[in-house]
Amino acid sequence: MDITHFFISRNLNYCSNLMEGGFLMGAQQEYYLNLLVDYPELMKAEDVGKFFDKKRRFGYELMKQTDFPTTEIGRLKYVTKINFANWLANQANSKIS
Repeated sequence: MDITHFFISRNLNYCSNLMEGGFLMGAQQEYYLNLLVDYPELMKAEDVGKFFDKKRRFGYELMKQTDFPTTEIGRLKYVTKINFANWLANQANSKIS
């Protein structure tokens, strides 16, 4: 198993444990996770852009932000679905306050 497959399988197991353990209790996180049900567990910039109905470039621009929960594997950037949902919920909270 190469490092990429190891990281992906480890991260997916962590994400499923989080969801099964009930650690994501916030209604906003659940709302965003429901919106992301058709997206892969490990999202690429293209998936992030698609969520906002934008192009892949938009996803890469978001992933460059310091507060965005990006994971890099080699030159590729990813975000887990759970981290993306949490980030979206935090963005909603920051705009409301």
